Amino acid sequence: EQASPCLATAGLSGALDAPVLLAKPDGMPDITLQEIKQLRPADVIVVGDESVVPAAAIESLTEACPSANVTRIQGGTPCSIANAIYDYSGAGADWGRTAVITYDGCTGDLISFSPLLFKERIPVFFVPELGVIDGRTRELLLSGAFDNLLVLGGEVHVREAFLQECREHGVRCERVC
Repeated sequence: EQASPCLATAGLSGALDAPVLLAKPDGMPDITLQEIKQLRPADVIVVGDESVVPAAAIESLTEACPSANVTRIQGGTPCSIANAIYDYSGAGADWGRTAVITYDGCTGDLISFSPLLFKERIPVFFVPELGVIDGRTRELLLSGAFDNLLVLGGEVHVREAFLQECREHGVRCERVC
């Protein structure tokens, strides 16, 4: 029921070549549990803290697939979840050289971009509030890990001054708005 964290997983899904299955605040949907039973995965990654995916959902997941190793990527906001997804990926994910930055609520654009996010293994980052880039996101985008930055949103969401800073670090920026 929270679109941004779900859409932030598209790049990780591509990087790990793993499907994204949805959870609900009150537990796992039957369709998700049926898919887990059929897939019988060795590992399951749960994205979001208990405010996003409650313990009851994890319990039903482990009942459906008791042999799976369940790992939780912590985070309660789109910004913290996106950063945690990228940080977690050091455990085997193969990210592309392009990143996306956007705002919570940019659902339509992220849905439109989701095939590209998956195919090109593109991580998605979120601003915590209009016009603000948090320290960890800034660090990651300026780290040299990315050659390209796609900005989904207007100047009010991601300021031009930040894009100029990215360009000075050799990152090509394109605003899609």
